[in-house]
Amino acid sequence: MARSGAEQPALRVLHHVTAPYRGRGQFVGIVVSVGRGTVDVHFRDGDFAAGVDAAAVSLYTGRRPRASAGLPLAERMRVALLNQPSTPLVVVAYDDAYAVVSGPDGNRAYQRDMLRAFDDHDSSEDQAPATPMDDDDDDDEDAPAPQLALGETVMVGRVGHVATVEQVP
Repeated sequence: MARSGAEQPALRVLHHVTAPYRGRGQFVGIVVSVGRGTVDVHFRDGDFAAGVDAAAVSLYTGRRPRASAGLPLAERMRVALLNQPSTPLVVVAYDDAYAVVSGPDGNRAYQRDMLRAFDDHDSSEDQAPATPMDDDDDDDEDAPAPQLALGETVMVGRVGHVATVEQVP
């Protein structure tokens, strides 16, 4: 959507915008990087567009998602996605609901509750230790090895609700 009439303020990282995506129409997203006359946009559905003509982008005035509890953030803080804890990301900017982070794929925007503090010593990528050999004839031979640790934060369902693993009483 080209600008007309009143001059729109300069686009900045974290601005919620409506931007074109591959000639398929205008979609809502978040500015994750600003260049000379262009912006990179991470769309709400996960798509990404680099080098979008800033003149074709307009500020989004519709309803924004509600802010949810998330990790307290600071710029240049090292974080990771809950579902990719071994990939370090660096916070570029944040607001009450979203954080723009820099990582291997460039800048991207995520809801704050999808992030966790990055731990250099995180062992979540490691496989669970093998169960020791048990030579006695207990009935626990068919018991499954635990897959989740108590207190571990996990994402649940298609929309990625965050939960903490607890022991059933």
